[in-house]
Amino acid sequence: MESSKIIFIGKIVDLHTANTGVNDDFDDLKTSAKLILDSLGMKYGGELLSSNSEDISMEFKYPENAVSFAIRAFNSLSQNSRFTLKSGICSGIDEPSYNKADSNTIAHKLSKISPDGSILVTKYIFSSLQNFKEFKLCHIGELFLKETGFPVDVYALSDHGLYVPSLDELTHKSKKKNSIAVLPFHNTSSEKELNYICDGIAEEVIDSLTKSKELFVTARSSSFVFKNKEVSILDISRKLNVSYVLDGSIRKRQDNYRISYQLVDCSTGYNVISDTLDATFDDLYDNEIEISRAVVKYFNPNLPEENSENEGFYLDPKAYSYYLKGKQLVTHWELSKVKEAVKLFEKALEISPDYALAYAGLSVAYAHMGINKFADFRDSISKAIKFADKSIAADNTIPDGYISKAISAFWMGNWFVPDFETNITNALAISPCNAEIRMFNGMLFLIKGELKRSLSELLLAKQLDPYSQSVNIRLGLVQYLNREYEDAFNTFLYLLKYDYNRTYNIIRVVWCCIQLKQYHKALEFLDKADTDYEYSNLIFSTYLVIYAALKDDVKFYEYKDIIEQQPKDETCTNYNHAVLYKLLGQNEEAIEYLEKTLDDPLFLFTFMQYDEFWEEYHEHPRFMKLIASKYRGKGNQFIKIESETKEFVEIKISDFLYAEAQDNYTLIVYKDKNNRIEKILRATLSHVEDQLRLQNIIRCHRSYIFNPGAGFKYHKTGNRAHLKLPERDIVIPVSRSNEKEVKAKISEV
Repeated sequence: MESSKIIFIGKIVDLHTANTGVNDDFDDLKTSAKLILDSLGMKYGGELLSSNSEDISMEFKYPENAVSFAIRAFNSLSQNSRFTLKSGICSGIDEPSYNKADSNTIAHKLSKISPDGSILVTKYIFSSLQNFKEFKLCHIGELFLKETGFPVDVYALSDHGLYVPSLDELTHKSKKKNSIAVLPFHNTSSEKELNYICDGIAEEVIDSLTKSKELFVTARSSSFVFKNKEVSILDISRKLNVSYVLDGSIRKRQDNYRISYQLVDCSTGYNVISDTLDATFDDLYDNEIEISRAVVKYFNPNLPEENSENEGFYLDPKAYSYYLKGKQLVTHWELSKVKEAVKLFEKALEISPDYALAYAGLSVAYAHMGINKFADFRDSISKAIKFADKSIAADNTIPDGYISKAISAFWMGNWFVPDFETNITNALAISPCNAEIRMFNGMLFLIKGELKRSLSELLLAKQLDPYSQSVNIRLGLVQYLNREYEDAFNTFLYLLKYDYNRTYNIIRVVWCCIQLKQYHKALEFLDKADTDYEYSNLIFSTYLVIYAALKDDVKFYEYKDIIEQQPKDETCTNYNHAVLYKLLGQNEEAIEYLEKTLDDPLFLFTFMQYDEFWEEYHEHPRFMKLIASKYRGKGNQFIKIESETKEFVEIKISDFLYAEAQDNYTLIVYKDKNNRIEKILRATLSHVEDQLRLQNIIRCHRSYIFNPGAGFKYHKTGNRAHLKLPERDIVIPVSRSNEKEVKAKISEV
C-alpha cells in the first residue's frame, strides 16, 4: 500500500448532554474515554497531533490502520451507552491539489458534519480499502465543504454497528433539544378506510403541536416519508434530526376504536409517554387534543390548562377523509387532479359546512390553477381570496386560511407585499413552528431585500421539514443569492435525487459551480441535463459562461451560434441573449434582452438584482430602472435601514424622502401618512447608501441622498441648485457634479 499522510479527526459525543442539555459530572468518564482512544491510537501506529476533552486528531501511515482504529474506537466508546464517536478520515493524495493542510481541513469538516455514530471517509480512502474484505463502505455523494474550495466525494463505513447517513443529513444543522417528529399512525385493522383516519390523527397532532412555543415539530411531508417503511425509531430520529419521536396505532373493533401512542426519547430509546385511548367514530378526532396536551405537558409540566374556543367544533371523520384526499392532489401538475381535489373539498363542505380546512384547500387549489395558467388568472385568484376569507371566518385559530389568503392576495396585487406580510404574520403568531409559514416568511424577507433574515427563516423551515422540495428549492435560491455557493450546491445536489424539476436543479448546481470556478465540474453536470424540461434551453447560456472563463473560443462561438438560431421572443432565448451580449461587452443590448426576459418572469430569473453575475450592472442606470420597475415600482416593498449598533428603520420605499449626513450619524426623513418623521441612526451616509443601492435612491450632494420618486422638484437660482418638496417644507441642496444625474432621474419619474 502506498504510504501517505492519513488524517483522522474524531469527536467524543456525550449523548446525554447533547439531548438534554444537562452535564451531570461525567468528566471522569470522558477522561477515561480519552485514555482509551490514546491507547488504541498507539496500537494502530497513530501519531497524536492534537487532543482535548472531546476532540482528537491523529496521523496514520496507512488508510487501513486509520479505519481500523476508528472502528475499534467507536466500539469501545459504545460499550458505555452514554458515549459514541463521530469522525472523518482523509488522505493528502485524494486529489493532486491536496496537501496536509487540506487533509486536516477536510477531515475536520467531515468530523463536524458526521452524525453521531458515523465514520466518514474520502474517495481515496474508499479506493485504498477495496482489497480489505473486513471493511464495507457506502457512497454518500459529493459535497462542497466550506473552506476547501472544491467538491469532496464522501463515503461512510457501513458495518460494525456504524450509522450510514444520507446526503441530506450531512447538511443538517445542530439538533434542537425539544425537537419531535410525529409518525403516521399504524392501521392494525383490515379496513383500508382506516388508513385516512390514521393519517388524520397524526396530522391533527402535528398541527396542534406546531402551535406550541416549547417544541420544534417536523412537518408532515417529512415525517410521513417513513410511512410503511421498515426503519427503526432511532434511525428515523437521526434522519429527521430530532430528539423525540411520537408513534402510534389505531385498531377498530366493531364500532369502537382503540388508539395507542408512545413518545420515545431517542437518546435512550425508552418511552417517556405511553398511553391507550378508547373512542367511537363520532369523537375519534377529539383524542388528538388529549395526545397533544400530554406531549406538551411532558416538556413543560407547569403549563396551565387551556380551553380552546374551538374544542366544541365537531369534526366529522368522513369530511376529514375527503379533505386529506384532496390535500394530496391540490398542487398536482395535472389539471384533472386539481379539479378532483376541488370536488373532494366540496364534498367535505357538504358534510361540514363550516369546515375551515376545506375552504383553505379550495383557496390553494384555485390559486394554483390561476398562478400556473391552468385557468383564467383573475377569476381563479378571486375565488382563491373568497375561499381564504371563508376559511378565516370559519376558524381564525388555524393558520391555513391566512396562508392561502397571503398567497392569493400577493398575486392578485401583482406582488403586493403589505397584505402578504399581514397574513403571514397572523399565521406565524398562531403556529410559530410551521415549516410552510417559515418558508413563506423567508420569501417575504427576500422580497423586502433582507437576504440574511430570509436565509435564517429558510434554514429553520428546512430543519422543520428537511425532505420538502418546496422548502429546499427556495433555500437553495436564497443560499445562492447570499453567495453561499457551497451550501447552495449541496442543497440543489440533494434535490437531484427527485425527477421533478431535475433540469432546473441541474442549472442551479451549474451556476454554483460557475461562481466557485469549478468549470469542468459544471460541464459534468450539464451532461446530465434533460432536453424535455420546458426551459432546458437555458443550459446554452451556462455553456457560454463556462467556455468564456476557460478561454475556449471555438466552443464559445459554437454556443453563440446555437443561441442566435433559437426561436425569437421566448423567455429563455431572451435570457440567453442577455448573457451572450454581457460576455461580449455589449451592455445596452444585454439589458434590452433582460427587459424582454422580465416581461414574463420565471422563478429562475426572479431576484436577479441580487445575482452576483449581474452585479457590474448595478451602476448602470438602465438596469437599475428595470429592477425598480419590476420589483420596486409599486412602492409597496419595504426597506430596512440599519445602524452600526443594530438599530433600524423599516418603511415603505415610497415613504422614504431623504437622508442627511451628520458627522458619524445619519438623519433619516420619511413620511407616515401626512406626517413627516425624522430618525437619527448611528451610521455614516455611505453605510446607509450601500443598503439602498438597489432602491433607485441616489446621491444629490455629498451630505444628502434622496428618493426621486417622492415628488421632489428641481430648482436652480444662479449657480445654486436645490430640490424642493413644498408641501412638506423640505429644501435640500444639489451639488454641481450631481446635477445632470438628478435632473435625469426626476424626469424619468
